[in-house]
Amino acid sequence: MNTGEIHLSLHSLRKLYDKLYNSEITVSELISSTELLKLSSELQEKKNSLKVQSRTAKLWIMYLDMVDISKAFIWAERTGSLKMHLQAIEHMLPFFAAAGHNNYEKCARVYLQQIRRVKKNHKDVYSVLSTSHFTLRRHTRLWAGIWTDMFIEQALMRSTKSRVLIVSSALTLAEEKHVTVVVDDTDILVLLIYHNTPNTWMHSSIFGDEKRDIKSLQHVLGEKGCKIILFSHALTGCNTTSSLFGESKSAALFGSENANRKELTDIGTKALVSLYSGNPKSTI
Repeated sequence: MNTGEIHLSLHSLRKLYDKLYNSEITVSELISSTELLKLSSELQEKKNSLKVQSRTAKLWIMYLDMVDISKAFIWAERTGSLKMHLQAIEHMLPFFAAAGHNNYEKCARVYLQQIRRVKKNHKDVYSVLSTSHFTLRRHTRLWAGIWTDMFIEQALMRSTKSRVLIVSSALTLAEEKHVTVVVDDTDILVLLIYHNTPNTWMHSSIFGDEKRDIKSLQHVLGEKGCKIILFSHALTGCNTTSSLFGESKSAALFGSENANRKELTDIGTKALVSLYSGNPKSTI
């Protein structure tokens, strides 16, 4: 392609852009236009020739390809395009392998296989996923999709951090005066009980819209109960863990204070088995 042809192609693309901006054509019509496809094809041919001529050019073109894949992945997640999402992940596989990220490469390949299996065996589920429902959203607008791990960090983890801030503030103030925490949150109650909090009260619907002295609750649970309440609360269900089937938080759970990782694992296993009256020698 000579200079004159390039200027002509760019002029044609500018016209297409103006038509798209004025809503005279749709995005799908733009993508399938002859001018855009021709320019894309010629650019790819030029890239291929540069790769052969120079190793430096090959490296930079490979880097640009990686950037394009990343942009496509972000676009797919934000807009909810499952097809673009799967294509982006498929294009990532060679780079994962070349970089030595074997776990990423293996998990991505398994993920693609599972999605294809869903498309074949559960067409109704795949149809729902294809209509922008494979990604999480907080708003109905187009660019509002969000990654699952990002949503967990922004929603669940943020709420956890705010609870810790409330409890730490109450503990600091309680050193000088009486403090009443007004909140309907079991997680905060558990944190207040776990920490030895003098001069601290809690007003909550948990107590029938009454105010309770945290010290009196600690007295009821006893020293051992206060020490294991975080473990008990997390194991029997809180905001970030699922509750156990058919078991309430009043179940008694006991553990060792100075245990290593294996001992803690064994204690947790025995605790779960005992909750369901299982064989002490059984494992999960």
